[in-house]
Amino acid sequence: MNWVCILQHNGNIQSKCPRHVLVCHLRKQRVSRWSNAVGAKQGELLPLGTIARLPGVKVGASTVQTEECSASGRGLTLAYAGVQTQVSLTARDAFRNVVDTDFASFSSEITDFQGIVTAVVVSWSAFTSYVARYTVTKAGLYKLSIMNNRINIPQGPWKLEVLAGDVLTRACYIEGNVIKTMGVGQSKEFRLHTVDAYANAITTGGKVFQWAVSGVVSLRGMAVDNFDGTYTILVGSLDIVGLYKFEVKRGVEHILNSPCTLNNVPGSISIFSSSVDMSQVLSARVGELRTVVIQVKDGAQNPIQFGGELFRAELMNSERGSILVPVKDRGDGSYAIDIQSHVSGGIQLHVTLSNVAVGGSSYAFFILPGALSTLKSVVLGTALSTSRVGTMTHVTVEPRDSYGNPVIGHIQADARFQLLQNIANISQAPVLPSHQHRLALDQTGGWSVSLFITVSGLYRASVWLSEGISPQASSQDYITTVLPSDTHAASCELKSNHAAICTASEACDFVLQPRDRFGNKGNEPAEIFEAMIATQERKEHLLLYAGSIKYDPVDANYAIRFVPTRSGGYRVMVTRYKAHVSGSLSRLRVVPGAPVAKSSSAQGFGLLGAVIAQEVSSLRAKPSP
Repeated sequence: MNWVCILQHNGNIQSKCPRHVLVCHLRKQRVSRWSNAVGAKQGELLPLGTIARLPGVKVGASTVQTEECSASGRGLTLAYAGVQTQVSLTARDAFRNVVDTDFASFSSEITDFQGIVTAVVVSWSAFTSYVARYTVTKAGLYKLSIMNNRINIPQGPWKLEVLAGDVLTRACYIEGNVIKTMGVGQSKEFRLHTVDAYANAITTGGKVFQWAVSGVVSLRGMAVDNFDGTYTILVGSLDIVGLYKFEVKRGVEHILNSPCTLNNVPGSISIFSSSVDMSQVLSARVGELRTVVIQVKDGAQNPIQFGGELFRAELMNSERGSILVPVKDRGDGSYAIDIQSHVSGGIQLHVTLSNVAVGGSSYAFFILPGALSTLKSVVLGTALSTSRVGTMTHVTVEPRDSYGNPVIGHIQADARFQLLQNIANISQAPVLPSHQHRLALDQTGGWSVSLFITVSGLYRASVWLSEGISPQASSQDYITTVLPSDTHAASCELKSNHAAICTASEACDFVLQPRDRFGNKGNEPAEIFEAMIATQERKEHLLLYAGSIKYDPVDANYAIRFVPTRSGGYRVMVTRYKAHVSGSLSRLRVVPGAPVAKSSSAQGFGLLGAVIAQEVSSLRAKPSP
């Protein structure tokens, strides 16, 4: 007896095969479970009743056909960063029968925009059949490939878009440096970026963030949703420079780096609000190096703390013109001008930025002179050159420092005169060998003294200066001559060499010593004197004898000589411009000299005739000188 296997599906006999064949391959497009009937003759059914149902046998599909496979699920085109996503795979044979056994050779991979390939795990189980599972942490566009035997299944590969996950507050951040900066008097916008746990930018809005600024001034507000995953935080102006606490939260949770520091720095440069510190130069002396500091400020008088500006500084002096001085950038918002002037007096400092004066004006200061220098001080005056006694002369000192600048303030100044050679007559009062005069401040700012010298001679003059108690000698001595003044007739002295007695027809000499009104000897031969002697007889018998006058340069006097020819009494008269000198109008007696025959004479009647033996009594002789 031949046993056959009758295969029946839903009451319909599908096929029969020998009993020993356990599985029949049917040309059907689906696979199911079948029942079999045993014990029937070949070609016949078992009699007497229905076919007994025996446990079915599994009829498997044929080989997996790649072109018949498929994939399904949202994970083919969309996923969220960090979220595990799966795709269901279905394997089919050539008759589109599902192959639910682990016979397929599925594989999957994801390729990013840089061409980097990441394998995707494909697993099989009796409950889920084939499943591809992947987790991508970086949002973006990818290519998802699903293959069987390294051949893409139909409709693949897929364009996969991975979106950012949910907002992670503690990872959200404000763009820029950790320390935020804004300017005084200016509002500032900050951009808040939302991200997920994997730092993927969120591209949608809908979240609520609060911000707050606390410090000297406090502000708070809500971030404005831009609906693109970013939020705008608008912080109003803060008028006080300083560091503030800046925090941004979502609910009670802070964003990344919150709270942070908000540095409210000065605003834009204001030339008119910027300042120039002149304190160091207000007491400066010539030769000293002092520094002027420019501090750049904003419109609210807040110092700016960075450099980079180009300033121009010019020093102006009314006597020496103007010069440019360099300006050094310190890099912290301040600028230094080093000033070292060798000229004292008023100086104008003009500082400009882009041709605009810093502070709106120039700055005036005064450079004080240095210490008194006797080498550079100027000494002048009429008393240091040739002068005459009895005239008012002066000595003036212009105190200078080592740079030649006038020294201002109280000093001690003495003018000292030492007599080297005296031209005075010894009959005068004693003359001091030296004398000293204290100088006083005059109206011109110099130190001077007026001198009235009455003794002629050769002097050594010197000026002693000091800012303290003990004056020091000046750098130069001056040799000066004080000449006598004009000859004064009443002061001139006339002396006789003959004790006021002369002999007729012989020289009668006198010496005239010219002097000025202070008794100083005259030393110039150009004086005009007149000398004569006159008899003391009646006017009608007046005899005048003019004398010769000759200057003696050795003794600095005049020799006067008379030669009277008649004896008798005379008066000596010596005048200067009709004014008698001392000793003029003195008496002079002229005595007769030895008899001379030719000058003798005789008279009487006896010279004409006489009676013999009669006494000639009237004949007398009279010699003539």
